[in-house]
Amino acid sequence: MSWLLAGLEIEHGEIRTAPRPDAATLATARGLAAAAARKAQVPVIDGATLALLERESDEHTLYRFDVRDPLEYEAGHPSGWRSAPGGQLVQATDEYVGTLHARVVLRDDDGVRARMTASWLRQLGYLDVHVLDDAASAALTADTYEAGPEPLNIRPHGARTHWIEPDALSRAIGEGKAQTIDIDSSLAFRRNHVADARFIAASGLRARLDGFPRDQQIVLTSEDGVLAGLVAAELSAHRPDIAALIGGTRRWIALGLPLESGDSNNLTGDDDAWYSPYHAEPGRVAEQMNAYLAWELELVEQVERDAIASINVLDFETATAKRSRERLSEPSSTAA
Repeated sequence: MSWLLAGLEIEHGEIRTAPRPDAATLATARGLAAAAARKAQVPVIDGATLALLERESDEHTLYRFDVRDPLEYEAGHPSGWRSAPGGQLVQATDEYVGTLHARVVLRDDDGVRARMTASWLRQLGYLDVHVLDDAASAALTADTYEAGPEPLNIRPHGARTHWIEPDALSRAIGEGKAQTIDIDSSLAFRRNHVADARFIAASGLRARLDGFPRDQQIVLTSEDGVLAGLVAAELSAHRPDIAALIGGTRRWIALGLPLESGDSNNLTGDDDAWYSPYHAEPGRVAEQMNAYLAWELELVEQVERDAIASINVLDFETATAKRSRERLSEPSSTAA
């Protein structure tokens, strides 16, 4: 944000992957990561302990995350492990973990990323985080390795979901026989959505269904169709003809079917999502960015004032941290 506030340009659409470290660099990184994990008291477990946690997962929620880059994950990963890049897992933990005090086991293939990720998650204080040791991780890749993107495992609902193909939905919309309702995110809806769709937050859909004509089929969509399918099954008793779009909005876009953008058909507002300063009205972007940065700089004091916050920030004594403190303590070279 500071970069943009300074009037500097950013790149769009670029994907660059850092090269793998050489042996000496990797050895140094492994040592530093191991030290960080020890300081954060991260348990490193073997295969037998993992098997025990898996057996107990019906009584105590267990998440198994492969914290490598998604491209590495797709090239090959142990069966049943979810992809959760370490930085994203720390920054957006609630998007990956839905159970308070859940057990979380992390793995990698270099002895660095899982330990560093775990050291940060332990500092957050509300998860039981473990790292799978290198030998057990290697054994997993030998026994149950698979390639490709993360599979979607969805618990079946008691009712059956009625699905509709994108081409069939497009024809039904053109004939006035179907109404598409997007239940994914108001933020994503603003960016683009199925032409003539309405946005209704999933939590408010049941109360609004009766407002749609009975001679039109209600078709739900979400990013990949998963949420739409679950909600359609849940509401089928109330609206028997309700259906979900196969593949969701993502497949609709891939097939080149008609799209729209904007908020004009958003029926439930923007309370379902957090709108960052990047999404503010054009004339208020700088104001919102400055407000966000001010809030961010005060986070440590806010945590200290919060009597029930579980965050325990550790002081890692590294050369980089020392240099940062020295720079911060230097008097400003800018004249007052």
